[in-house]
Amino acid sequence: MHNISIIKAVSILILLVFILLLIINQQGIQYWFNDFGKVSQSDLQVYFLDVGQASSTLVLLPNKYSILMDTGSGDSAENLVSELQFLLEQNDVQDIDLLILSHPDADHVGGTVMVMDAFQVNSVLRPKVYALGEEVTYNFPLSTTYTYRDAIEAIYAEPNCQVEYVANQVIVQSDKNFSATIEIFAAEKAEYGTDTNSFSPFITLSYASRTFLFTGDAPAARETELLNRLAKEGRRLSVDFLQVAHHGSKYSSYPNFLSAISPKYAFISAADSSHPSQTVLRRLKEANVQQTFVTKNDGTIGVGVQADGNFVIRLKKNFLDIPLLVILLSLIIFVLMKFIYVKKSPRFVDLRPKAGRR
Repeated sequence: MHNISIIKAVSILILLVFILLLIINQQGIQYWFNDFGKVSQSDLQVYFLDVGQASSTLVLLPNKYSILMDTGSGDSAENLVSELQFLLEQNDVQDIDLLILSHPDADHVGGTVMVMDAFQVNSVLRPKVYALGEEVTYNFPLSTTYTYRDAIEAIYAEPNCQVEYVANQVIVQSDKNFSATIEIFAAEKAEYGTDTNSFSPFITLSYASRTFLFTGDAPAARETELLNRLAKEGRRLSVDFLQVAHHGSKYSSYPNFLSAISPKYAFISAADSSHPSQTVLRRLKEANVQQTFVTKNDGTIGVGVQADGNFVIRLKKNFLDIPLLVILLSLIIFVLMKFIYVKKSPRFVDLRPKAGRR
């Protein structure tokens, strides 16, 4: 009996350790089951992060230069930091080299404080919108939200971090083995009334003959601005991968814009019941988009591009329900222990005196 008790105790301990490892390593298990290694082994990596009804995108260039575009909402901040830590660790990256905040809305800047606390951020591009308590220097509008105020305070408190306003610029990252070009098309007006979405820049990323377009929450007016600018400069923009603006809102992604840029794949960060709009999904289909991915259905979406232009797309769905798996394993082990280690009860012996005995 003593040996059986020891075996039971050891078995329970092993089970508890196994359950603990499952819970701690959920990210790794989902990552492995969804074949996300194919993305992290690519030269260029782009992750449309699952942050609920919000937006955040991580880019890792071939030289491991890291760019984070927006930080999701306050509700998703803890999950965002956890996923960023995991993805950066897979690439042996510690810092975020460039953080771009597209506009002041809480679903795009809400995780900034936690991101600044968790990582060294080396440079930030912020919107041309003031936050509460800032000293007014330029003729920029004011956002009165405390979320934006906290985000701006956090980026200026970050040590060894250069902060600038979003402006038209071209960033080239290259060495003898690769060349990647990032172009920022900033908002062209100093004032858009109360529409802070219009401050969202358009950002292109080109590498190995493949082009991404990131849009923030840019509405139709900004789409027209971009198309007019390209026309004046005699340029055309052809897009392989489009981050659909404003979580798939019907007030963005108009047919003329989609027709002009001809995207092949579309990615939407959304989680509520009204996004993405069925109108936008129809527009994407009519624009001959080959496939549209939505984070509320597909989880975090990774795109990996190789130096020869070949690419992979992987979806980090919850392939395994970890809590359910833990419960099932616990039940199986419990049943096995009952069968293997529980001794049969001895037969009952009736020791009462029989009738007629004295």
